[in-house]
Amino acid sequence: MAGDVHPLHPADAELQGEGDDAAGLGLPAEVLTILNELQADYERNDGAPLSLARLSKRTQLRMSTLRRFLSALEEAGVVKVELNEDGTGRAQLLMPSSGG
Repeated sequence: MAGDVHPLHPADAELQGEGDDAAGLGLPAEVLTILNELQADYERNDGAPLSLARLSKRTQLRMSTLRRFLSALEEAGVVKVELNEDGTGRAQLLMPSSGG
C-alpha cells in the first residue's frame, strides 16, 4: 500500500539528500545509533543483552521510538528483543557466527 511506511525506510527518504541519511546508507540516523550502542555493549559485556531502559537513555530516544526501530531490526534478523509483561525488556545484537 502507498500509505505504509517501514520504520527503516521513511516515506520521504527519497526527498532527503544523501547526507541526511546515516552514512548514505538510506537508514535513519537513529538506527545506526541503536546498532552502534548495541555493538559497543555487546563487546563490553560478552554479548549479554542490554535493558531497553538503558538503551533508551544511551541513545536518547523515547521508548516508543526505540521499540519501533527495534521491532523493525528484529524482523530483519539483526537484533533479538525480549519484552516482559511489565513493559520492561532487553535487546541483544545478533552477531553472525564465525564458522571455521
